[in-house]
Amino acid sequence: MDIQVEEILNIYKGDKLNLKEYLQKHWLSREEYIQEWLPFKDIIFNNTFKCFPDMVFNKSYVLRPLFSGAVLIEEDYSAYLKILKYFNQTEYVIIRDSVDYMGFKFNVNESWNDIFNPNSNFLMSELFCFADNFYLFDKSGCWGKYSSNDDSDFIDIIGFLPKFIHIFRENLIISDEDKEIIMTELPEYKELIIW
Repeated sequence: MDIQVEEILNIYKGDKLNLKEYLQKHWLSREEYIQEWLPFKDIIFNNTFKCFPDMVFNKSYVLRPLFSGAVLIEEDYSAYLKILKYFNQTEYVIIRDSVDYMGFKFNVNESWNDIFNPNSNFLMSELFCFADNFYLFDKSGCWGKYSSNDDSDFIDIIGFLPKFIHIFRENLIISDEDKEIIMTELPEYKELIIW
């Protein structure tokens, strides 16, 4: 078992989730991440990105920001599954953007209840939290999501190739009020934002 997984199991010994089983199923080892997923991350995301207002996506991608901050929330989960299935993907990953590596791999056939348990201290403080920044992407190379918790407004930025705007407009609706606020929060990105 991965040494980092063992450390997590030690820290969260009393977790209400069967954490060992969850991590055996969903943990993405650093080796697998580097070999199988990092090439796709580098296609989508700017690998020189450090923090906002730097551009997080590569130049060929347009943006669709949302308010959230959590890498996934139940209200949007089915929309993300539709997007993943549109691109014929069976898996996606969530990678924490920090010095300490933490990565997870999920299957598109898993329900919200399969991946999330509100009684788990580990999930609430490490993965489905508002304390870190996260990348979410698949192997299509067509889109990705960056969840930022550096800003007080908790912005999620979805980047995608412009020819796929229809799938994001259909599945991730943004109110006019949110659009106005987002434009004031991200003035550096306004030329790349597509509603």
